[in-house]
Amino acid sequence: MTSRPHAGFSSRILNLVIGSLLVLAPGLFFAFEYFGSENRPRSLAAEWGIMELIQQALAGLAAVLFFQSWRRGAGAVRVAGGALAMLAAAAFVREIEIKRVGVWLEWDWLVWLGKNGLQEILLVVMTLPIFIYLYVNRSQFLNLVRLALRWQAWALYLSGFLLLTSVYLDGRSINGKSMVFWEELIENYAFVFMVLAAWRHLRLVDDPEWNAGTIAT
Repeated sequence: MTSRPHAGFSSRILNLVIGSLLVLAPGLFFAFEYFGSENRPRSLAAEWGIMELIQQALAGLAAVLFFQSWRRGAGAVRVAGGALAMLAAAAFVREIEIKRVGVWLEWDWLVWLGKNGLQEILLVVMTLPIFIYLYVNRSQFLNLVRLALRWQAWALYLSGFLLLTSVYLDGRSINGKSMVFWEELIENYAFVFMVLAAWRHLRLVDDPEWNAGTIAT
């Protein structure tokens, strides 16, 4: 078997970038939290603040990477890439503040829709096709299960866990202190790991063991 030094180098670069984000981001946010003004943590976590913009960028990047694995892949890799691309796209739309867009465009009707459930409707509309897509490709079910049980899928599961945690913290307060800042911080990490999961999944396109119509048992 021939080695692929370029792939190994790319992997090391990615690990360095992700590691840097994991180490530097908390230090930056903690500095703002403990040494900045009282309003600064709130402004970071505000609607369309820097933390939400980072989340949107990461969700969009994850959707693009998953889409590439659908476009270039085959078999279970392609099916999983398509489903996860739709899921990441739904997460991207969820992060868009429709009310703020309406205010920015001065469209009162869009502000009204944003206040009356348009965000939730779009999320449902974008999520339902995933189940239809998986049903149409049900012949890959066992291969998808094997793909999901690989230990390398840990980043995707961690991303999901962090997203659920952020949903739990949304609107909550502990000891009278709002959890908005921590909710947004956790959500940022969730999308970092989603991008990592998307990158790792895209690399399966070059793996003949997985990028095939049927995985040998």
